[in-house]
Amino acid sequence: MKKKSGAIDWAFKHSTFPIVLALCLVLMGAYGLFNMPRNEFPDFTIRQGLIIGSYPGASSEKVEQELTSKVEEFLFGYNEVDKTKTYSYSKDGLMYIYVEISDKIDHNATEQFWNKLKSEVLIFQQLELPREVQGVMVNSDFGSTAALILGVQSDSRPYKDLQRHVEDI
Repeated sequence: MKKKSGAIDWAFKHSTFPIVLALCLVLMGAYGLFNMPRNEFPDFTIRQGLIIGSYPGASSEKVEQELTSKVEEFLFGYNEVDKTKTYSYSKDGLMYIYVEISDKIDHNATEQFWNKLKSEVLIFQQLELPREVQGVMVNSDFGSTAALILGVQSDSRPYKDLQRHVEDI
């Protein structure tokens, strides 16, 4: 009865192939290691921004008609805005528009667009929106975040007491 030979048996019979394969993988790893970017805070482009408008005392329908629709129409005049991924939400007294920038726009042009939009929204608010609108704010700086890790421990306090202190913090 003849035993079936597997991949391991084949590798033992043709020993140069696994050695060459392992050598190629080691060389590719070394090349990747030495050519890998080493930036602690790498640059990345966030293509979404948030526009928030405040219209105190207005119902969600009034906010939609007099604020959200006008701001959306203003935004869709820009070629940089991806109209298929931009959406809005209106509720009593507030408007939220999530603006997505087209993937065709590079990092520098994205920053320039947000700066241009921030200044032109202020002008648009004064000329086109009702006087009762208190403010339209453009938030595009989601990349500036910070993290803080706190550790709380005690040899004399019980876990429930520590948990209450952590919730207070």
